[in-house]
Amino acid sequence: ETSLTNTTNHFEKMKVLFLFLAAFFVATTKANAEEDLEELKFLRRRMAELESRVGADQQQRRTGFFEPRPIEVKTDGPKDTTDKKSKRKFVSYHSSEWEQIWLNNIEEWANSREICYRLNTAHQMKYMHAFLNLTCTHRYAPPYDNWCLIDDRLIGLWYNTANLDEYEFSWENPLPETAKLQPGGPHPVIPGPEDENIVSKFVFLDE
Repeated sequence: ETSLTNTTNHFEKMKVLFLFLAAFFVATTKANAEEDLEELKFLRRRMAELESRVGADQQQRRTGFFEPRPIEVKTDGPKDTTDKKSKRKFVSYHSSEWEQIWLNNIEEWANSREICYRLNTAHQMKYMHAFLNLTCTHRYAPPYDNWCLIDDRLIGLWYNTANLDEYEFSWENPLPETAKLQPGGPHPVIPGPEDENIVSKFVFLDE
């Protein structure tokens, strides 16, 4: 509720400032009165649209994001005609060790403009390399097996998993044409207990 109040107050301040600037613009450019009037109408329509979006977002938050949702269980076996459904209920959220470090320090690092510096420290690179390696969807066959491809079906990122002293990656394929991917890809990203230092988790109760 506090978050909603802060969002509303911030929006109201922005709305007042926005309308003030619009009025000031119209008042100081009377030579083009008709065009200014259209600009003001346009700005007011945009503010109405933004106000509507914020209202819808607040309503969605109030409905309870973590309320239990019915989930149909699908299997490869014969279809169950009894219309059985299972529900899962949100229990808790656990920040990873890496996320907690950022939660504890992000405000200080942002104010001092140290975020890029921090990402290049040995301490942060340890987490970043583990995360990049985890998200590899394709692995290359030897002798290029130190490289992997992180492909989200929109754009690919080639990453050298062996170079832990720096970030060696490329948005374009840096390997020769002879480099072949290992068969079986793409591989799903499935974090395990050994990854809980870099991946946060939601805990649900399967009812």
